[in-house]
Amino acid sequence: MSEKLMKAMAIGGRAIPGQSLTNDPENPAPFEQPPKYTTVHDACEEIFDNLVDEEVLPGIIDALDDLNPIMDITQAILFKGFTDGKWNGDLMIMLIEPVAYILLALAERFGIEPMIYHGEEDDDEEVKTLGIKMSEERIAKMKKFKELGKVPNGIVDKGIMDEIKDLPEMESLLGSKQKPEAPSLMEKPEEEIV
Repeated sequence: MSEKLMKAMAIGGRAIPGQSLTNDPENPAPFEQPPKYTTVHDACEEIFDNLVDEEVLPGIIDALDDLNPIMDITQAILFKGFTDGKWNGDLMIMLIEPVAYILLALAERFGIEPMIYHGEEDDDEEVKTLGIKMSEERIAKMKKFKELGKVPNGIVDKGIMDEIKDLPEMESLLGSKQKPEAPSLMEKPEEEIV
């Protein structure tokens, strides 16, 4: 090996094997501690409460309206919760479907036609999310329920679904993407156009 290659490998910015074992055991990272939630129900309640927070909900609705895929938003939510120590990796995988359906229900509630995953228009055969492949059957099921505007029974807690139905309208948020009713001050009136 050349000297340059050896030097690049030595200081390449990667973790040294076993480096995690040298971390201070008195100050573990959040994901190195026992998780805050250990059941799908409790974790879904936490996620839903955070999603419908008055400061968070407009951003989520905007993201769905801008055709950010539901699976990308789900991945971001779940990975953030994992790194914050809210759930472990196993529970994170179990939360994928319920969280995706919560986002689908929110999109339906606010009259948004969401995108489920990148390449949905091309009808990809498989989708990778959080490092696992979702089965074609689950993707087909999600597409079917998206078209019907429903969430299947049992995937999302009935209490959460009732709360979604009772959310107040957000006309000002969704209406902001429509054309303004009054003419812009930057435009010339039609009579002056030559």
